Amino acid sequence: MSNKKLAIPIFVGGIFFFIVITSAGILFVIAAKNKNANTTNPVINTTVNSTVIPVVPSVSSPVSSTVAESEPTAITSIENEYKNGTYTLTSTYLVEDKSASMKMSLTVENDQVTSVVITPEAKGESGRYQARFADNVSSYVIGKKLSDAALTVNVSGASLTTDAFNAALKKIQNQAAN
Repeated sequence: MSNKKLAIPIFVGGIFFFIVITSAGILFVIAAKNKNANTTNPVINTTVNSTVIPVVPSVSSPVSSTVAESEPTAITSIENEYKNGTYTLTSTYLVEDKSASMKMSLTVENDQVTSVVITPEAKGESGRYQARFADNVSSYVIGKKLSDAALTVNVSGASLTTDAFNAALKKIQNQAAN
């Protein structure tokens, strides 16, 4: 028998073997998921007169006799470090002996920064740096705690604008402190 005649049955047999093994694997995964779905849910719904009543199977667990019962305690609310609100100010700083300013509006909810809007007020090159800073600063501070929102990197290469933001942030932190 030549090698060509033997190669075709081996190839077909290999494909058949692959299909059988893959099918068995898929069936095994489906069976395992169904088994887990049925055993991990401890609540069994029983219908009586069209009313669904959850039945939770009892679970026995050892209880130490030295455990004392305690009275229920009231849940106390955690006070925020900062007052909720929107804080707006204008930050002025020097760029090559010239004054530059930007308007900053920052919203705090439950000690977290939820919004920051920078309105560039500078002209020329400083205005372009402020505009790039304004476009990118929110990704650095939104979602952070107000106490952790100071920038540790120069956003969009705007080092002086970043410094002005941090100075304004300190003023907002002081103003918003409880």
